[in-house]
Amino acid sequence: MQNLPTGTSMKTPTVTGETKKRHGCLTAWLILMILASVMFIVLYLARAGYPQHSPDLPAWALPVLVTIGIIQIICEIELFKWKKWGFWGYCIICAIAFFANIWLGVVVTAAGTLFGAAILYAMLNIGKGDKGWRHLN
Repeated sequence: MQNLPTGTSMKTPTVTGETKKRHGCLTAWLILMILASVMFIVLYLARAGYPQHSPDLPAWALPVLVTIGIIQIICEIELFKWKKWGFWGYCIICAIAFFANIWLGVVVTAAGTLFGAAILYAMLNIGKGDKGWRHLN
């Protein structure tokens, strides 16, 4: 990968010679998603160290939520690499997170997972010539 000057958007040449250019909003959203996933993993791991703060939390919850966060990060990184399976993987893991959070009774967090996937879809489809969706392979 080449070093890009500050302020330059990430461009990736393709086999056909076309240059893939990521829309600035999509780049910002992907970075925000990765940071949020890391933050939630850290919070879940911190919570695991203090089980007395959530005595009614089932034993399966924290390992499942941490695993979901790790898989989300993998999918988000793959979206940076223009992999369509990163989007579909993210949607599937969001659906799993939705049902896990509903099961735990955290409705706001459950709704947030679906909202995040919807925003990702919107971000992949904004712009004219630099729509992220058409560059995914």
